[in-house]
Amino acid sequence: MRHSLVVFYLAAYGITWLLQLPAVLVVLGVLPGPVERFMAPMGLGAFGPLVAAVIAARLEGGRDAVRALFRPVRIWRVGVGWYVAALAGSGAIFVAGMAVYSLVGGRDAGPWFYVPHEAPTLVAALVFSVGEEVGWRGFALPRLQDRYGALAASGVVGALWCAWHAPMFLAMLRVRVSSRFACDSLKMIANRFCLVSVSHAVAAAGFAASAASNSGDGTASLTR
Repeated sequence: MRHSLVVFYLAAYGITWLLQLPAVLVVLGVLPGPVERFMAPMGLGAFGPLVAAVIAARLEGGRDAVRALFRPVRIWRVGVGWYVAALAGSGAIFVAGMAVYSLVGGRDAGPWFYVPHEAPTLVAALVFSVGEEVGWRGFALPRLQDRYGALAASGVVGALWCAWHAPMFLAMLRVRVSSRFACDSLKMIANRFCLVSVSHAVAAAGFAASAASNSGDGTASLTR
């Protein structure tokens, strides 16, 4: 299990960062712009954790492990309360993070309540969430929980998930505002703690919350 986690993290970071490297190099002035030229591979990088999870699961347990990886995604018939709890928790963390940034950073954080109104943004939020969630919360989190418990596992996954976003933050120029980068990082980590309890009950509610978070945080901003 330990080796499969190592494979997962190396593959997730390697695949994503390799695809997003050209956009980062444009921001750093190494490659000619504009950065929009490399938004397609930037978006594909969101599927790095999904591909990494499939590879690691196959090495760990063959086809049965791969099928088990996707089994929670098909669980949708659960109480409405779980969806409300997942979406409300994620939304509350997002609003709190925006408030903290506005107070500490002294800058306009942008809209606190963002409802996707364009089809590409909505699709990106849903699709990118699957690309991330299957790997981080579907593969890595359960295995870390078995070893370290839910609380510690949530912290580890949240921190590594946040670091995985570094090229995206840099490409979107957010890293140049250190307070916003720190705020977004804390929001991501807090969101993992919020969703871990939901993930025990139903994966679909977690995916819904992740999609809502993505639509406001930055993954879907690749389409805006």
